[in-house]
Amino acid sequence: MSDALDPSHPNQPNPYPGLSNGVPEDDPMGLERHENTNQNDQDIVERELMGMVGGLSGEGQDSIYGQGIYQDLPMSTSPPQQFQQQVQQQPPPQFSAVQQQQVGEMHTTPPLQQQPQNVQVQQQLQQQQLNISPPIPAPSPAVAQPPQQAPTQPQPQPQSQEPAPPVPLSEYDQLLASLKEHPHSSENWNRLIDVAEQSKDMEKIKTAYESLLQIYPNTSAAQIAYLKHYTTKYDAASLKTAQTLFKPWLLNSASVDLLRFYVDYVRDIIRADPKTMRQCYDFAVNAVGHDKDAGEIWSEYIKFIHNGPTDGPPGAAEGAAQAATRINDLRKLYRRAVQIPLMNVEKLWQDYVRFETETSKQTVKDMLQSQLSSYTTAKLKLKELRDHLGPLYPTLTAAPGHRVPFNLPSPPTFIPGEKNLRDRWLHYLNWEESNPLMLEIQTKEGGKEFVSRLKGIYKNAVVKMRFYGEIWFRWFTWFNDLEKDKRLDKENPLDILIAGIEANPTSFLLNYALAEQYEIQQKYDEVNKTYNTFLEALQKELDEIEARLPPPSENGADDQPSSQGSDKSKPDGKEKDPERELFQRRIREMGSAWCMYMRFARRSQDQVASRKVFAQARKAKHLDWRVFDYAALTEYHLTKAANIATNIYESGLKRHPTDVEFICQYLQFLININDESNARSLFERVITNPILTPEKARPIWEKWSTYEFNFGDLAASQKMEKRMLEIYTVDPPTKRFAMRHKHLMDAIATKDRGFSLSENQQARAAAQGASRIETSAQGGQGGSGQSAPQNQPPPHQQAPPPRRPSPELGRRRRDDSPPRRDYGPPPKRSRPMSPPGRDRWEGPPRRRGSPAYERDRERERDKYADEPPMRRMDRERDDSRDRGPAVPNIVSWFLGTLPNANAFDGPVFRTDDLIKVFTNANIPGSQGGGGGGGGRPRSPPPPHRGGRPPPDYGPYPGRGGGRRY
Repeated sequence: MSDALDPSHPNQPNPYPGLSNGVPEDDPMGLERHENTNQNDQDIVERELMGMVGGLSGEGQDSIYGQGIYQDLPMSTSPPQQFQQQVQQQPPPQFSAVQQQQVGEMHTTPPLQQQPQNVQVQQQLQQQQLNISPPIPAPSPAVAQPPQQAPTQPQPQPQSQEPAPPVPLSEYDQLLASLKEHPHSSENWNRLIDVAEQSKDMEKIKTAYESLLQIYPNTSAAQIAYLKHYTTKYDAASLKTAQTLFKPWLLNSASVDLLRFYVDYVRDIIRADPKTMRQCYDFAVNAVGHDKDAGEIWSEYIKFIHNGPTDGPPGAAEGAAQAATRINDLRKLYRRAVQIPLMNVEKLWQDYVRFETETSKQTVKDMLQSQLSSYTTAKLKLKELRDHLGPLYPTLTAAPGHRVPFNLPSPPTFIPGEKNLRDRWLHYLNWEESNPLMLEIQTKEGGKEFVSRLKGIYKNAVVKMRFYGEIWFRWFTWFNDLEKDKRLDKENPLDILIAGIEANPTSFLLNYALAEQYEIQQKYDEVNKTYNTFLEALQKELDEIEARLPPPSENGADDQPSSQGSDKSKPDGKEKDPERELFQRRIREMGSAWCMYMRFARRSQDQVASRKVFAQARKAKHLDWRVFDYAALTEYHLTKAANIATNIYESGLKRHPTDVEFICQYLQFLININDESNARSLFERVITNPILTPEKARPIWEKWSTYEFNFGDLAASQKMEKRMLEIYTVDPPTKRFAMRHKHLMDAIATKDRGFSLSENQQARAAAQGASRIETSAQGGQGGSGQSAPQNQPPPHQQAPPPRRPSPELGRRRRDDSPPRRDYGPPPKRSRPMSPPGRDRWEGPPRRRGSPAYERDRERERDKYADEPPMRRMDRERDDSRDRGPAVPNIVSWFLGTLPNANAFDGPVFRTDDLIKVFTNANIPGSQGGGGGGGGRPRSPPPPHRGGRPPPDYGPYPGRGGGRRY
């Protein structure tokens, strides 16, 4: 946006008719971050350091540092109470004494006492939530209350009388209540809008649209539908409300539909003067002119400038200076428009050619030649742009008699379809950042055009992919890397992260990025607030998942966070509960956040600050063992205090007594610091836990036995081997013997058992063995008359025959297989059927060693399992004859080493330069001059039989119709 039309410029005209100039002083994102009042006493921590004790004998101590003083630190990690508990409750109804006695006997309560008292109180309480989704207005309290009894003498009533049933909520209130609990239901939001529209109640319509736009800001379809309720009414109050809504939406939106609606509103309803109308058009093309669907706005703007003067009194004749200014303005608009891949770019180019021809026939050739390159590039890139945007913007259709539903995003579950959509967006963003239109970004105008285009694309991307933190992070990374003089509106890049965290309060990527940026700027208070708010959001999410969990088992084994998060089933064969798996994964993720918070505290201040954060973390209800591990390792590596680190591990062992991964980590730490006595004591303690079955405790046995085999004497090694053989009776003695004779590699397994060969090595060995068998068999058939050996192993044990790579296979791999990219669209699906009589390609070749490859080989072997050996060799010989001559191995190897086409990093030729070269080139024919030819003469063309003349395949005569030599 130019400075002359910048809405924030204090001395410039207002592009919004009826609106005040400037950007609102408050935060455009609408975020508020609460101050962290959690402070810790420095003197307490210093007294604690003086009371540290060591050793492993402090099992009964209250503190891992020896004095238990962390219990007095004024820290709290309890999350904010649930919103439902914060709402002010209605007072209970008044009943008579007899009614109260009857209600007490029946153990019933009046229905729906938990309804909010009023909507305003609920909205105020919802605004106090930190980094969560914006609130949904509560349903109106349309609930019938029990009748009030007059202060008369109680009358006896029969015991069978029940309280009056409540009045059912309307569909509108039910939808509001449902969206309060599940605010990302696209179906319920669309239904709420329909119900509000059908009611014709403006208050319901206003509540529905404003609630939706709080959850999904910058949704242009909802904004336009909401604005139509005010722009269709020509009273002053409605128009003032419409202008109030326009102002913040236009500044933060890159929607062509919204800008087009704004232009129509200013032109048709406000009926602004030509000068204001021109400013309106200029604002629109600067905001969304890069979009391929903005062609109509460009055409209308050009038509508006072409139709007459924009300055001076109405009806005044246009002077020579005004005419020259108008021509220059039109030329600038045309040149800007034809270099953008618009849907009507060809029509705009034709109009531009006509304009230059009418303006000056002497300079038309030079004028058009200077813009031909940009127009050709835009026209060619339009097809690629449509291929990129087609899957990203699906077309929604309306049911008969209904409106087109709003396309609202939902939080991802990262199923294959959602991952594919994310990869397509990232691939498209990579394409746009590579400057496919070849704009001259080194110049001021070209750089401004490029930045404006990328900014609008990212704005639209975060609207469609609002709940994908990676898209927000890409926008921040690109904008933060720009030089400050190239940022058009002088925005703070951190505002992008703050807006992304508002939509994704539990995003580790965005919160870590924001905290790191604050740390770079040495705003440590902001870092503390960021981490505290982030941990509160994680705790809230953890509490919600815990409320949905089934009751724990009697032995309490399910309560311990499992480190084996990828296991699909328990060792006893029972499948794990998906909700409990999600709960345990969230505990591990929250532990990672605590570790990063401790790391920041140590970097920004000292180890004492890190201990404060660790003390705060220990008060959490659910804490991952990795927090204890990080705290212990930090103490050991920074202070060399092994006793403090050991006490921290012991404290973690009390909370995670059956976590195998944590026990192995603790055992490895004791081994690393050469504390053999405590390591042996730890091993003997944990293996006696009845919850740790032999199968669960196998990693612990393996780790300790490895230590005994490596550093113990022979008697201790044999004793350890005997103990393991008594517990794991199914293990072969060879395996146990091999474990006692290995260090970093198992030579017995490699040489004597063949278990350590990689897949490629096994496939190569099998291919070599099969080649020897095939060579000997063919030699016997050639003249020796020897038959196949009778003691040949069964078919399922034979080595599979090797597959020789063919040139066709290599060509398909290089040409037909999709290129390897970091982010790209998936390969196209093959057609379901092929015409009869034509070989169909069965897809890319199977990777050797993959399950599909082994499955195909098993089918091939089972198919010819009962076939005699001689017939099998005849069949293989016939197959090889049908395939044609085999390509030498060295040639196949060379073809396989060639890089993919997308790996080319050499010079790239401009498309228009190549077109000029081929256009001006004189390509000689196979006969006649210039070709040097002694080729075979061309056969005469068939006689013309009427109708359309045959095509001319002769040499290109060159521009102008004649030959050029």
